[in-house]
Amino acid sequence: MNQSQTNYLTNNSGDPFADTGGYVIQFFQKQVKWKDKPILDLLEYMAGVYVNQWGAGINALFLNSQVTQASFKGEQKIAETVKYFRSLFDSTAPFEMGYCRITGQFTQLFKGGRENYMMSGSGAFINFHHSFDEGIRLSKEVLVRLFFVPFGVRQIGGMVGVISSNHELITQKYVEENCQKNIAELGSGMGAGVLKHDIGNPTNALFEFAASWIRQIPALCKQDDNEFPIPKEQTTINLIHFTNFAAAPDIQLLTLPADVFEFYTFCQGIKVRKQWNQFVRAHHRNTKYAKAKFSLETENWETGKESLGYDDYKNWRNQVFDNLLQGKSLTRLFANWTQHHRLDFIIISKYLTTIRNMDKRTVEKILFLADFVVGHDPDFISKTVRYLDGCRNAFSLRRAISKWNADNAKAGNEPLVRVEEYVNYLFSDSSNWSEIRDVLIIAIYEKSYDKKIRLEVELTEDETINSELENS
Repeated sequence: MNQSQTNYLTNNSGDPFADTGGYVIQFFQKQVKWKDKPILDLLEYMAGVYVNQWGAGINALFLNSQVTQASFKGEQKIAETVKYFRSLFDSTAPFEMGYCRITGQFTQLFKGGRENYMMSGSGAFINFHHSFDEGIRLSKEVLVRLFFVPFGVRQIGGMVGVISSNHELITQKYVEENCQKNIAELGSGMGAGVLKHDIGNPTNALFEFAASWIRQIPALCKQDDNEFPIPKEQTTINLIHFTNFAAAPDIQLLTLPADVFEFYTFCQGIKVRKQWNQFVRAHHRNTKYAKAKFSLETENWETGKESLGYDDYKNWRNQVFDNLLQGKSLTRLFANWTQHHRLDFIIISKYLTTIRNMDKRTVEKILFLADFVVGHDPDFISKTVRYLDGCRNAFSLRRAISKWNADNAKAGNEPLVRVEEYVNYLFSDSSNWSEIRDVLIIAIYEKSYDKKIRLEVELTEDETINSELENS
């Protein structure tokens, strides 16, 4: 292949599968052994890995390819793979001229089906393709790239995980880490197939990946004036979680949006990371261990008979991560947590302004109201929290704030809330009254902690309250 063709093997295309394969090729081309070798030699090497070291176990990616075809045995799988790709290079395979559906180049186009392009149509499913073609029309470079995908991904649970991000360094880091692990395992004779991630829950795995990249990729984040990490640019991470296996193909797209990534990056700051991790880890759930209790000191789940460390529970579902990906509010979880544990309000504030789009002036006014409440005796504070917890509509919350305002005015003080603040910041058309309520409760607990005031009140944990914000 000439230089322009070689670029099509590695240039970013926007297709997550093709780009993964391109980064695998880049990884090998950086090594002295493969730097100047023909791509067909690398294809033959990779086919050998799949067949001889992995036992042809790439069925979750390719259906009835030369490697996974049951009628081919042993070395025949490798020979047929090389024969197929050589036919693309020397144009003996059937082709038509046109524009590649992925790279956009005008070139010879070949058929892409489930045997060589994951999650596409094939054979009996020609309705997947334009003009009822037998497959998607792709250049030979793209088909070459796709063949390398298994070496650059991980199996997460029962399916394969491909990472795609608008920040190229993230995608590249994921692929290169997998390549390095595969090379190490092959060198030690341990490589037996597509890498398996130790976290099988895809949502948990996505956040685990994000945390590691925040720490490991210097170009991803910078420090603000208070030494909190913030992304240098808006960053979105996608996990394409799929299987192309036989008659049961499946695919799910999990997206970590830019606002969630910014907030999550903030939570990895050294000043708040421990509190954040404790809050998150206390929200893992497993029905098998429904009666287990989370220990803040050890960060283990205790059953009375055994102590379960992070490696034991990291695959359990996590309500915090689920809510972040699904756009559901965390404020009730924060409120329930802060009645017994410290959680720096700066975390709450960052969450509200970054993800919930709450005006900073709204947060400031809530804190001001909390100061008013905590300025009273403990009995008044507890009764106020109990009343707020019982509010089931905006009217009840407005009534409480109006009464505080009136009581404060009778005492000859300045109004707690002026009309403009009431209308624009607390109860505007875009505000969520139940979030205002929960954040006010959180702020009262936070300021009570600061004054070492113990509140004799327990928040309600019935399903009605906990689900109020799920669709907000």
